[in-house]
Amino acid sequence: MSELLDAVRAGADAQTLANLSLPATTRAVFVRREDQGMFEGMASSDKDPRQSLKVGEVPLPELAPDEVAIGVMASSINFNTVWTSIFEPLPTFGFLDRLGKESVWGQRHAQDFHVVGSDASGVIVRAGSAVRNWKVGDTVCALLSGGGYASLCVAPIEQCLPVPAGMDLVTAAAIPETFFTVWTNVFDRG
Repeated sequence: MSELLDAVRAGADAQTLANLSLPATTRAVFVRREDQGMFEGMASSDKDPRQSLKVGEVPLPELAPDEVAIGVMASSINFNTVWTSIFEPLPTFGFLDRLGKESVWGQRHAQDFHVVGSDASGVIVRAGSAVRNWKVGDTVCALLSGGGYASLCVAPIEQCLPVPAGMDLVTAAAIPETFFTVWTNVFDRG
């Protein structure tokens, strides 16, 4: 573990967190591009995520101006994580390659691996230069395009929510996918 993550887990204050170096890598659960054909010809019910998911160190993406780096304290599982791990309905890498062509910041996602996990909660350890209403030390939960099953993740600030008062981080990790889906369908789409 890194000194920064040890400090997050110990409940260090914002100044302490800000003064510690952000590591270049993070421990994560991921799928590999080279494995995306491993389940071809198999029924979905026969595909076992334990065969495709790997655990190891991966590079921590550079922080975009509108993003925060989060010391992950909890993650939740949603079916899209299972889909990613069995490469259904399509392998994630096609989407990531298209995203990589959209912008300089999108290029960070066109990798030979993809960290799974669409929901996470934790403590902000860095804030991008365009982030105004959040700061190092704030607790958040975030909806991610992957990255939640890592010790550190990067999230666009517009996909972060404050952890509700009195709610623990484990419970908060289950909010984003479910909450944002309901909000969009009930309030945005009516």
